[in-house]
Amino acid sequence: MVVELVLDAAPLTAGEYPQQIGLRAVDIPRYLTGGNQVGHANQVTVNEDGTISLSNSRGNTGFVDGDVGIAGEVKAQDVTLMAANRVNPTNPELIRTDNGDYSAPTVVLFPNEDFPDLAYTFIDSTVEDYQTLLYGGVAGTVSFIVTPEENGITLIGDRLSQLGEQNFTVDSLNIVAEGNGGNFWLGKSFVSHHNLAQYQEQFQRWQTGLGPEADLLLYSCFTALGMHGQAFVNSLAARTGADVAASTNLTGNAQLGGDWHLEYQTGNIEATTPFTAGVQEFYQGTLDTLTVDTTADDTITGNTNGDGLLNLREALEASNNDSTVEGQTGSGTDTIRFDPTAFAGMQTITLTNGELEISDDVTIEGTGQNNLSIDANHASRVFSITANNVTLKDITITKGEVTGNGGGINFAGTGTLTLENSTVSGNSATGSFGGFGGDGGDGGNGGGIFADSGALTLTNSTVSGNSATGGIGGNGGGNGGNGGNGGGIFANTGALTLTNSTVSGNSVAGGRGGRGSIGGIGGIGGNGGNGGGIFANTGALTLTNSTVSGNSVTGGGGGYSGGNDSYNGGIGGNGHRGLRKYYANLYGKLVVAQSVS
Repeated sequence: MVVELVLDAAPLTAGEYPQQIGLRAVDIPRYLTGGNQVGHANQVTVNEDGTISLSNSRGNTGFVDGDVGIAGEVKAQDVTLMAANRVNPTNPELIRTDNGDYSAPTVVLFPNEDFPDLAYTFIDSTVEDYQTLLYGGVAGTVSFIVTPEENGITLIGDRLSQLGEQNFTVDSLNIVAEGNGGNFWLGKSFVSHHNLAQYQEQFQRWQTGLGPEADLLLYSCFTALGMHGQAFVNSLAARTGADVAASTNLTGNAQLGGDWHLEYQTGNIEATTPFTAGVQEFYQGTLDTLTVDTTADDTITGNTNGDGLLNLREALEASNNDSTVEGQTGSGTDTIRFDPTAFAGMQTITLTNGELEISDDVTIEGTGQNNLSIDANHASRVFSITANNVTLKDITITKGEVTGNGGGINFAGTGTLTLENSTVSGNSATGSFGGFGGDGGDGGNGGGIFADSGALTLTNSTVSGNSATGGIGGNGGGNGGNGGNGGGIFANTGALTLTNSTVSGNSVAGGRGGRGSIGGIGGIGGNGGNGGGIFANTGALTLTNSTVSGNSVTGGGGGYSGGNDSYNGGIGGNGHRGLRKYYANLYGKLVVAQSVS
């Protein structure tokens, strides 16, 4: 069994095809598979200024002396790429590791006279455009990618201890990760001022590969900001034995307000930024995220409620206003994640202070739709969204109840609301109660989700057990309200797209008529509405590999007579379009692909 394969890079010659140089892909099919030509280069060109380019339909990739180019697919469990200057793939996605699951090679750039020191750089794969950072190091850097399944703190210990066993050490250790005040993420490891002590054994392993004057550069937004941030960095320095530098502001793209300076330092920092000037200038992302570390739903006064923990409502407050709450700071389009210790196993955030408001673009990444529920306990809607672009991942939205539209989610933005691997269940949009002798109000639209003008996209998600029901008529013979539209989903003018998703067990129903006065007739039940599962008004409706089944539309029952012995009950309402599980009017566009309805 081959456990290691080392290939020397052959020199490029004008006019030759890359597959004609050195070893061909067909010589080692298990490691270099040339079957997929997307992104592969097919021509070597020497430009007028003497520079060399690999060319394909995507354009040209330039090279200078010392560069190593990748023109075809490389696939293996582990891949290490080495160069005197740069590793320069024509398409970074051509490099596949972990048997194709990730693009996470190790990139080694040899030291030179300008950069004689050795630095290890660990980059979290959830960082935006991480491949630009991976291939954009300076000479003397060895860059590793930390995937979501890996314990990043342990991985650093493994790499450094292996180096120490060979009697080598690094002069600087760089961590590139998303984080915030007093915390950062590296793989599945969430490191914060609350839990540093639990990593003490791993930090001791780091010391075997750190030189006596080693520096630790922590590239993560706001990590050293405030009292908790500075305490976190100081403790990290004490536990690792390194001088530590970290940021007190936004790290990354300058146009987004970021920079690559590490403003807070615990000692004399001699190491320099591990990325080229070009990467620092043109990198498009930032390295910030907000992390929820409690299931509580407390409100805040100013920027804290005094417990030092960030709950989901507080995280949205920071995100909506680009403000600092409980030591964590929102900035631009934020991502909200959840502390894996506080949210281990099945957890529920029960709302006790009304609906959650989202007014600025954000992504909320839960811990799994079977593990994390946002529960309004039938006291309010769950999410009210006025932001234009919002993504909800890996959560369950449940038990929202509102008189009006959108029991689970009311989306009023003009962009796109995206749900991925999520569930919306047990929510209701109802009409108002009639009061004495009064008619019940018509039911709201979208028991689970209401989207007005924005687009709604669901992928690998479920909408079930939601309802849009008319209000009950008041005693004294009030009539029941008519049912709303879209028991599961109501999409007004925006496009609705479902992929690998299910809409089932939702309902629209008219409200029950009120009880008659003594000797009087009970009220008439309301008529059912449209679309027990889905109501798509004027926007396009597209279903792909999806199921819409078991939804219902019914009229409300008549009210009871006022007399104890009378059978003169009210008239039941009529189900309207009761056989339609989804509904689009004549102006809408319906596309169904490999779906059940």
